[in-house]
Amino acid sequence: MTIDKFYQANPFGKEFWVEEFGGNGPRVAAYLRVSTSKQAKEGLSLEVQKERLEAIKEKHKPSKIYWFIDPGVSGEDFDNRKIKEIMELREKKEIDELWVTHVDRIGRECEDSLFFFLRFCKDGGLIRTPDRTYGTKDLADIMLFVMESYVAESENKRRAERANASKIQNFKKKKWNKPIPLGYRRSGDGWIEKIPGYGPIIQDIFDLFIKYKSYSRVAKEITNKYNAVLNRPLSRDVIKRVLSDPVYVGHPSFLGETVIDGSLRYIDDATFEKCRSFMHDNSSNINGSVQQKSSTLAQLTQVYDVSLLDFIDEVAELHHRRCGGILTRNGSRFENSTLQQVYKCNKCNAQFRIPTKRMLEKLSEQNRIQSTNLIPQTQQSSKQRTEQQPKRSVQTSLFDYSASPTWG
Repeated sequence: MTIDKFYQANPFGKEFWVEEFGGNGPRVAAYLRVSTSKQAKEGLSLEVQKERLEAIKEKHKPSKIYWFIDPGVSGEDFDNRKIKEIMELREKKEIDELWVTHVDRIGRECEDSLFFFLRFCKDGGLIRTPDRTYGTKDLADIMLFVMESYVAESENKRRAERANASKIQNFKKKKWNKPIPLGYRRSGDGWIEKIPGYGPIIQDIFDLFIKYKSYSRVAKEITNKYNAVLNRPLSRDVIKRVLSDPVYVGHPSFLGETVIDGSLRYIDDATFEKCRSFMHDNSSNINGSVQQKSSTLAQLTQVYDVSLLDFIDEVAELHHRRCGGILTRNGSRFENSTLQQVYKCNKCNAQFRIPTKRMLEKLSEQNRIQSTNLIPQTQQSSKQRTEQQPKRSVQTSLFDYSASPTWG
């Protein structure tokens, strides 16, 4: 039975459907995943996984099966896959078990898999494979799940290391195994070579960046000037990659290994290093502009204090970092004549106050320092006047202390 055939009865698309059987059996999420075509060829195809899970259906007689298919991408973020949707079903008490062909289908990292296992199996949930069942009531199950997840993670790492070692060796033998940069093409021997006529384009990219120090402007000017040759517009990201790639000075590199090949050089070393220096300065300026935006928010908070939270409630939700619940207002109180807003988590019922006690202590200390600095200069000692030279201004806004809050 091919995967296309069992898609035909799927009313929700090719990655999710539900089978209803009735009765009092467990409600199940069945999860199928492959991350590479190689895995599919090695007996881990979606068809094979589905057949193995179908084989245990007769024995355990589920009342409902939510089928999840995750074609996946190798290395894809854990939270971005169907496994997150399965957890949401479990938290809503809509499923009792998760069926997978092996625990390594859940995730590549042992830590992530264990965290998922503990959350899913809380209050009686089970993870079932064709070979055994895992739950949190039996310590042996927990230990075995951890061991199998760790072995799977270790094997994945060893496989990646072997693959990278092989790629590095091939690269050193001049077998190109990464994306081909702008201005090059694959040569007959498996390496790359310069494309005739691209010299002026690459040179202009570097020269214009030295002149304008703007990726977007360079991309626009190069696209307008060389559109007939390029046949497609260049983005600022392409410009950034060109400016930072040592292949343009004849030093292509891959995973820390560099091959010297003068035939690939487009740019002299001095121009390349000058652009890299400007790129670093450009990054610093961007970081500075972000800091300025934060400073504006801090100034608003100085004027409006806790009432600024009214605005935040209108445009964003605050989440409890530990359990993921939503924080909602739950009254206010005064702490040493300072108004605090109380927030309560709708999931675990934990409560938090803003500004926090630590923030108030810091505010009190800075106010004390500022009061000391207000002593008339005629009454200050020479040391006090020296220490009072212009320094970075001190903000007393709550956002100065909560740029990276750690609630709960």
